[in-house]
Amino acid sequence: MKNDKKKNRVRVNTWLFALLTIVIPILTLIGAQKLYMYNKNFVGISDAPALCYDETKDENFHIRENAYPCITDGVPVTSNNENVIFLYNQANLIGTVHFREMLVVLFVVGAIATLASFIVTIIYWNHNRS
Repeated sequence: MKNDKKKNRVRVNTWLFALLTIVIPILTLIGAQKLYMYNKNFVGISDAPALCYDETKDENFHIRENAYPCITDGVPVTSNNENVIFLYNQANLIGTVHFREMLVVLFVVGAIATLASFIVTIIYWNHNRS
């Protein structure tokens, strides 16, 4: 009687670990889908003003001196609309980089958790089978 209870407990726990091995990647993919939906809001502008600077820089910190938003050929931006487009494009770049970083972290954590639960399932089943 006691042996049957142990076998049933081992079966249930093994199936729970196996279920966890299946649920974690599903949750990771759902999280990635939500991140892709978040990333749809970032639309780049191909003709946005760029950042221009002269060739001098501080050798200690690599800081560019006299940097300014400019249109092609180094012509400085003069209108408020062009400044706003420049700032929007920079914010868009930051959001896109942040999205990629979050996606990498999500997949790494999801992969580690999936692998760990898979290994725990095998070890638990192997250790407790009769």
